Amino acid sequence: MTQPTPSPPPPPPQDEPPKSWLFEARSLGASLRIYLPMVVLVRFLGLVRIVVLGVLMTSPEYGLLRLAMLMVGLCWMLTTLGLVAGLDRYVPMYEAAGQLRPFARRAVGLCALAGGVLIGAFLAGAPWLAQIALSGSDADALGAGGGYLLGLMLLVVLSMALSAAYFVVQGLLRGLRMYRAISIMEMLHGAGFLALAVALLLTAPGGTVGQASSGALRVMWAYAGSLALAVVPAGAGLWLHLRRWQSQRTPLAERWGETAGKLLRYSGFLLVTVLLTQGLLMFGPWLLNKRYGAGPSGLFSYPRDLMQFLPLLGGAVWATAQNAANRHWERGAREVALRQLGLIFRVSGWLFWLSSAAVVLGRGPLVRLLRADYASAGPLLAWFLVSYLLALHVALPHASAVLLENTRVRMWSAVLGLAVHVGAALWLLRGVTAEEGAYLAALRMAQAGALAMAATLVSLWVMVRAIGGGIRWSRGQDLVVAASPLVLLLPWAWPAGGDWLLGGATVAACALLLCSSWLWTADDRRTLGAYVRENVGLLLGRRGNAAGPSGRDDHS
Repeated sequence: MTQPTPSPPPPPPQDEPPKSWLFEARSLGASLRIYLPMVVLVRFLGLVRIVVLGVLMTSPEYGLLRLAMLMVGLCWMLTTLGLVAGLDRYVPMYEAAGQLRPFARRAVGLCALAGGVLIGAFLAGAPWLAQIALSGSDADALGAGGGYLLGLMLLVVLSMALSAAYFVVQGLLRGLRMYRAISIMEMLHGAGFLALAVALLLTAPGGTVGQASSGALRVMWAYAGSLALAVVPAGAGLWLHLRRWQSQRTPLAERWGETAGKLLRYSGFLLVTVLLTQGLLMFGPWLLNKRYGAGPSGLFSYPRDLMQFLPLLGGAVWATAQNAANRHWERGAREVALRQLGLIFRVSGWLFWLSSAAVVLGRGPLVRLLRADYASAGPLLAWFLVSYLLALHVALPHASAVLLENTRVRMWSAVLGLAVHVGAALWLLRGVTAEEGAYLAALRMAQAGALAMAATLVSLWVMVRAIGGGIRWSRGQDLVVAASPLVLLLPWAWPAGGDWLLGGATVAACALLLCSSWLWTADDRRTLGAYVRENVGLLLGRRGNAAGPSGRDDHS
């Protein structure tokens, strides 16, 4: 008797993506377990890179490099007209409709079209841009003349194009919740940048860094190379993955212009805000280079970059808090959302202040680790920490504005911040001459930046309160906002005993943190403890409420 032929297995559902270890959508809990440790590692590599560059490069070299990289940050998003900002917002919508592949092809095509035109314009204007953006008062003396600056500007344009491609791919991956691929991209970029920069700097003629432009050119080659190392395999792999995704081929009914208009409307205010923010970051090094040379620009830029751990970690904290608050707000639990934002603000503000105070108190050993160029950088560290703490405080009214769906107020606060920065810098530097040295010029510019950030904070708070339904600060929050940044300046306000005063304030802050209910209540402590336990459980692989039974996001 013959056995019946076994029936073939049923075909997989057509709405399932092709199996892939790398390009796999992850639930929120799984994404946290993959992405957050990688973010910490990549940020640590970035800090190591800054320290290493400070050892291997002189302050004029570093000043020229930072101008070049800030130029990339200012212009890369402009090369796509901001279209890239809407990708992670609209990709899930087109995926749900089965139209992901035609949408991705159209969105990437629009970004490439805008990028090709604008990159061509940047290439045509490279000699003029090099003189405007990179040339300083001491360019010829440093050996960074027209030919060197043109080469550096061409590398800037190349890095703009690669940065645009990098964030286009990341926008698609983030919209699809493919955090393993994002993590590997960021690791390739971060580790590749560090390795290539060190290798190219150490292979300079004679084993040392040569002219100012030589070090900057080598590190910019490393930056462009690390971007290509990340974006080429990730982009090719994602495109092949989309080609195999059979259920995502439904044609789009909308026209090309409608797709472009949708992306531009979403990202328009964001594009202006990014340009203003990057302009604010670039103005200080640019003006110092123009007036006093690359040395003061480097002395200003290096301590600022070294202290970036605060906004980087703060940004990660607030991204998580914003997502949680958004869910509560959309479900009608608005008081819960506001209370949660207030608690995260108080905790993060206090903890980041304590870490900043520790940096200021330990500035002596920290500065001695650096080159002699940065021997006077102690007060600069404190002023930059003040600016970054104020920037962290901006996160609370900004988060409230996001809940109220009014992102224009953030743009207008950035406009005011840039105006105050320019005006304060010109006023504070009006009597400073090149003969007085790099330190005084860099210090005045750091003070102007802190004033600009304070103006941004106050204006955003006033506008958010005016539109209604937003933040309500408690006395503990008022204390954090008003007093904590200024306390970091005590060692220079009272040279004889400022360190002791700051140390005493730090001990008192720790006592308040542990023993007092003045900053946050017992209910706040219980909420915070539950939040920490839940997220530690997610990171350790325990199941929680972050993902649904299928392992996919409930909000997919």
